[in-house]
Formats: sequence, C-alpha cells, structure tokens
Amino acid sequence: MIELRAQNVIQQEVKGYARDVGNKRWKEAEVYAAINQALNDWRGRVRVPFIYTIPGGWNNGTYEYALPDYVDEPLQPQQKRYVYDWQYMAGIANDVDTWTDIPMFHVKPNSAGGRTLHLDYQIYNGDGRIIFWAENGTLPTAIPLLNAGIDGDDTSLVLATVPNVGRVGYVKIDAEWMQYAGYTEGASTLTLTNLLRGINSTTAGSHSSSAPVHFGVAADHTGLFQQLTDGAMHSMMRYWMMNASSRETNHYEKQLLFYQDQAMRFWPRYSTTRRPQTKLTRDGLGDLGLGYFYQRRSPYA
Repeated sequence: MIELRAQNVIQQEVKGYARDVGNKRWKEAEVYAAINQALNDWRGRVRVPFIYTIPGGWNNGTYEYALPDYVDEPLQPQQKRYVYDWQYMAGIANDVDTWTDIPMFHVKPNSAGGRTLHLDYQIYNGDGRIIFWAENGTLPTAIPLLNAGIDGDDTSLVLATVPNVGRVGYVKIDAEWMQYAGYTEGASTLTLTNLLRGINSTTAGSHSSSAPVHFGVAADHTGLFQQLTDGAMHSMMRYWMMNASSRETNHYEKQLLFYQDQAMRFWPRYSTTRRPQTKLTRDGLGDLGLGYFYQRRSPYA
C-alpha cells in the first residue's frame, strides 16, 4: 500500500514542529529546502512501484524494447498469460488471464543514449508491462501553477514554471491525486505526461488555469513521514545555527542532535522489513522434471 502526502501538508507539519507557522524564522523556500535535504537521505532506501505499459504489447520474435527515460531500475517485465488448471499449485488463480513475471531478461545501454530491455527467450504475443521502482524526486520550493485548465480526461498538464522535480511522481490539484510519468521541458513551462487520473480514492475532474499544483511524497511505510519531519527539522536547526546569537547556539545545537538521532533511529526498523524474496515460478521451472529454482531480490519485498 502506497501512502501519499502533499508537499504543503508536509511543510505545515514541519513548521508546526518548529513552532514557526508564521515564517518568522524560516522562509517557505527554506523549509522546502530542508524537506528536500531529508528526502536525500531516502536515496537508495525508499522506492515505490510504478507501471509502464508496453505499447502494442510483447511481439513474438522481438527481443529488444527501448525504455523511456523515466523507467528506472530495478524493474520487472511481465506478460499477461492464460493460467491453466494445473498451475493452481503455484498459488495463481486458474482459468483466467493474469500477469506473470518474465524471469530471464537484462537491461543494456543503446546507441541513442537510453536503455534497452532485452528478453533472453521468445515469449507469446500479448499484453506487456514493466513494474519499476523509483525514488521520490525533489519537491519544488515554490508551488507551481497550472498554465492552462484541464478536463477530467486529459492525460497531460502544463505548469507555468519549470521546477526541478522527478521524472515520475505524484501531484495533487484541488482534491484530485494524479500520477505522472515523464515530462517535456519548454523555455518557461513544464509538461507532465502520461497522467493517471483520480488515484488514491479521488475523482478525476476539471481544474482551472492558475490552480496550485502540489507535488506529493510517496512512501510504503507511514513511519517514513515522521522520519522525514525529523530529518527536515535537523536541517532547519543547522540553518539557524548560522544566524543564532551566542546564547541561542547551545539551544539549537541540542535540538539539531535530538532530531538527527530521531531521524536515524527509524532506519534499522525500516530495513528489517525488506528481505530477499525467493520466488518459484512455472516459467522458472520449465518442463516438469527439468526445472530449476529462480531466485530474485525484490526491492519492494
């Protein structure tokens, strides 16, 4: 289960902890800079899953597929296959089409400067997708606005500025959550593409020009948001140490160490939930009697 929280909500929580709701000590951009610094500590630790649909599906006889620049590793290609009665032993519902992992593949660079997915064996024609795990991108330090209004069925939106954000992520406009994958940068605008509308139990709807676009932070553990707040508070105390008077320095130093300790205490608890996953599949077994075990490490296990 993915938890989402909008950047303005996170900022208000941090400012509440700092008892500076009126921005008397820390400017709004400084608070977001502290949150981004805390998000940097999530790098290599926190990833959330996204889905990329193969245009036209898998093609029998085609072994290589160019990946868009926003599809990151680790990844897992899948094909939609019919599951027969005898496959119920693998824990898969029988007599239905279901997504199954493609176990033998590798990713390599291509001549265009991107990456190519290479399948190591021939598969059936049919629907295809890739599950990939991505990190949270940087949050904009000023809330961007819609450059033009959008309707409930639009699959792209244009921001009136060019913020520094991740290649994939989430945004919230009014009450609607959206997922985006990829963007196109213009001279003074940024177009978020491949929108998935009305996610997180919200409803797709119309949104007016100049509506605020709040970027979101995604987490697979609710405790991560408290860790993020503690990390941001640590960074804010470091900022203020440079401005504090000599009699205040000791006070902010104690808070800096406290929040640093609180932020670091979370990681041992979080890492223990991410164990290697041993997975037995029919594709991995091959013909009965000639099978082998296929083991993979899932970043989301």
